[in-house]
Amino acid sequence: EASFQAYLARQDDNSPMHPAVVSEEGYILDGERRIRAARARGRTEYLCLVRKVPTDFDRKLLRVVINTRLHASSKLEMYYAIKALSSLGLSQQKMSEYLGTSRTNVIVYCKVRDRAAPRLRALFEDGLLQITNAASCVDLPEEIQNALVDFVRRNGQGWSKGAKFNKLLAAAAEGTMAQLEPSGAARTAYAAPMDAPAANVPMGEAAARKLAALEKQLEHTVSALKDAEIWAQQRESVISTQTEQLAHTKSEVDALRRELEAAELMRYGNPKAVEEELKQLKQFYAFTERLAGAAHSLDAAAGEVRKVDLRRKQLLETFDLLETVERALNTLRLELVGRGNQLGVARKVG
Repeated sequence: EASFQAYLARQDDNSPMHPAVVSEEGYILDGERRIRAARARGRTEYLCLVRKVPTDFDRKLLRVVINTRLHASSKLEMYYAIKALSSLGLSQQKMSEYLGTSRTNVIVYCKVRDRAAPRLRALFEDGLLQITNAASCVDLPEEIQNALVDFVRRNGQGWSKGAKFNKLLAAAAEGTMAQLEPSGAARTAYAAPMDAPAANVPMGEAAARKLAALEKQLEHTVSALKDAEIWAQQRESVISTQTEQLAHTKSEVDALRRELEAAELMRYGNPKAVEEELKQLKQFYAFTERLAGAAHSLDAAAGEVRKVDLRRKQLLETFDLLETVERALNTLRLELVGRGNQLGVARKVG
């Protein structure tokens, strides 16, 4: 609620720059907080872009993907996104493609979702445990997971990350968490068997338990290193792809903004302004039709020239015509590049 109130204070829900996206049935694909903010201010209408989405599956899928791609996601939001896509029956590979992350990353989140004890999942969902550390705990028996959760909640979040967490995980696997408790700390019922004197535990059994814990810790470390390698390999590719997507999205947003401005002008503008806007549109369509006609004529000429046995004079005349076309094309190209620089549109025209 506090986060929403902060959003409400800075959000201008009258701006046509931020329309919501909805399906024809009124299902909100993107913009739920914007619509909620408008309602909180007493508005009964909000500018929306309507998209035709054929099925309920597609609507739910789009909602998750749009929010993940347009907004910076935390690890907790990624967890809930993967949980939502899992409920649609998607494979881990498909989920990674839709969310723009690695399959290894999806596997880690699914591991916590499917195999973690409820109280361990709650610790992660409360922001008190990192996702990779939560995944390291899921191979422990449920009662040990719960004991680890109690330890973190009792002794502070410092034990949920870094070297202290590795120490806690090893102690949990060995059954020696009680030895990590601060002096005089209250002990819970689960700690009683762990406090048994070391003399009562055969040396061979204690060594075997410690060895098993060390092997498990090594396995998690190797797995983490492999994940880091995969993420590093995919990072450059993902960055390049997302840069292209951002440039394309910016171009689409600019075009949409101009369309909205034109629509608002047509609706609320004075007759002279509307007349001028229509005149500009007519001129735009006129010169683009000429360009399209010129491109078609050049394609046709390229096909015809293959059928003609050109003499030297005819070839020279054709070269002169091509130079004339090239000069006109360069003039047009320079004009368009100049307009593009003014409007912030970076587009290679040649």
